[in-house]
Amino acid sequence: MALTHRQEAFLSYYIGDANFNGREAARLAGYKVDDNTLGVTANEVLKNPYVKIRVQETMREMGISTAEIIFRLSIVARADLSDFIEFDTESDVWNISIRKAKREGKMYALETLKRNKYGIEIKLKDSLAALEKLARIHGMLQNHSEVNVQVTQVNMITDEDRKQRLLQLVERAELRKMIEAEEEATGEIIDVELE
Repeated sequence: MALTHRQEAFLSYYIGDANFNGREAARLAGYKVDDNTLGVTANEVLKNPYVKIRVQETMREMGISTAEIIFRLSIVARADLSDFIEFDTESDVWNISIRKAKREGKMYALETLKRNKYGIEIKLKDSLAALEKLARIHGMLQNHSEVNVQVTQVNMITDEDRKQRLLQLVERAELRKMIEAEEEATGEIIDVELE
């Protein structure tokens, strides 16, 4: 089924200028609702199975998977300056270490590294903005000021375990979407137990 022109515009803005902000994408696409209901409208558009499929297809065409976006945003959200500095015990000085950041896979978090009149300036990307984008991707963000999060247990895991878990979750979500699409196409309920 083809998307409407407005849904196509929404999709284009959502992945482009709105930077995964559904509310902003709805505004830019010209949905005629007041500012208070833009988020609701965006949520309805994003729940449309054809829009979901097109978002995934477009991102695949761009060479970016959902897992990669989540992985990179997670790096930015968790990064801090300690990922980019090392203490030299011989000279008793802190040094910026790009080698350390590369080794730990933290370079996605670096925004600026430049020399100024005071020395070297290092600036990381906005971790709160990355968290907000992750919340939007996971559907936790209801509007600009409300995030619904329920923490039942916190387990410390390695970055590699976290990456593997994210990939598993993305695979399950994609399988679930394929099953839903098949059910919608055939009108039959498919009973599959997801691990």
